[in-house]
Amino acid sequence: MFVVPVMVFRSMALGMIFSVVAVAAASLTLLPAVLVALGDRVLVASAADDPDRAAEGRWTRWTARAMKRPAITLAIGLGMLLVLAAPALGMRLGMPGACVVDEGRSSRDGYEMVVSAFGPGAAGPLFVTVDAAQADQVVATAQADAGVVDARIVAQPSETTGRTVVRITPATAVDDAATSDLIARLRSSIGEAAPTAEVGGPAAQNYDLTEVLTGKAPLAIAVITLVAFVLLLVVFRSLALAISSILLNFISVGASFGFATLVFQHGWGASLIGIHPQGFVDAWAPLFFFALLFGLSMDYQLFLLAAIRERYEATGDTQLAIRDGIARTGRPITNAALIMIVVFIAFGVTGPIPPTELGITLALAVLLDATVVRMMLVPSLMKLLGERNWWIPAWLDKRLPHVHFSH
Repeated sequence: MFVVPVMVFRSMALGMIFSVVAVAAASLTLLPAVLVALGDRVLVASAADDPDRAAEGRWTRWTARAMKRPAITLAIGLGMLLVLAAPALGMRLGMPGACVVDEGRSSRDGYEMVVSAFGPGAAGPLFVTVDAAQADQVVATAQADAGVVDARIVAQPSETTGRTVVRITPATAVDDAATSDLIARLRSSIGEAAPTAEVGGPAAQNYDLTEVLTGKAPLAIAVITLVAFVLLLVVFRSLALAISSILLNFISVGASFGFATLVFQHGWGASLIGIHPQGFVDAWAPLFFFALLFGLSMDYQLFLLAAIRERYEATGDTQLAIRDGIARTGRPITNAALIMIVVFIAFGVTGPIPPTELGITLALAVLLDATVVRMMLVPSLMKLLGERNWWIPAWLDKRLPHVHFSH
């Protein structure tokens, strides 16, 4: 997240890093101390009352069914995720205006009154700072654009800089795609007429933030993917598992993007959660979703594959390791996913669209990851790969540090 030169993103990234460090430290120090102090009181009364034992039986039976016809199971799971991911190909990114605020709030009411009286662009005008001698030329250039309804000088020249301010009122709202196109045109045309002019204002701020987020997103995604790939190679010493884990995570994240596009851009089911569609997905969402979902998904994947690898090192039987590993981790992963789903849904019903978009999308993504990916795709794909799950080139094997699970 630090590759995005936006202070809000970097501050959130720093907060999350500190949170993870604190939780890891507590897990390695405080938690063991508490467990030792509690002793046998943390255990169930008898083996017959152990819910994990009963859950392992259910997960073993499910995994056996998934592995019985792995190609069909894999095709069904992939088909479900890819169909849901398809709408993401038409995703439009933007930054919200005052319409994301609930009706009845003074900021929303004031916005509606301005729009009703003076047009949609009046609530988010553009402001151009320019040398006073070139101000009239900027006004004429702006008025010549069909997307502008008004342009005028609104400030006396500064005594220190000699610059003045031109206010430009667009014909469209601050969060409209046409306004973004207008900003790009005006910066080009005004730049030719007055090279020292600077185009700002709420709409220009949204435009610039969207450009930064979309421009840096590929780099951030590449960094996340590369680090995850290297860590998977080191931990599991398997090229197949590293590649398949990355691909499955991409498909899972793509499905969440498709869901967000359907609901928040096209309005499918938006009335069911009490919102009006924006006509776009917030520009911060793809990078934020990817970082969070990739981290959560990889967390579950590491937990699952570590159990499978441990059983494989103990037995040497890949199919038995897959069944036992999924059976042993199915209940903890499901419970962890349920906790996250409740947290995200609670966050998503807070009212405004941005937290709703974040909460509902993440809740669905975790649900898909804990069910379709872990229950269908992972066992079926590993069954098809067989012993190739553990293949790694000899030259790479020599250069990686060793991590063992069996002792």
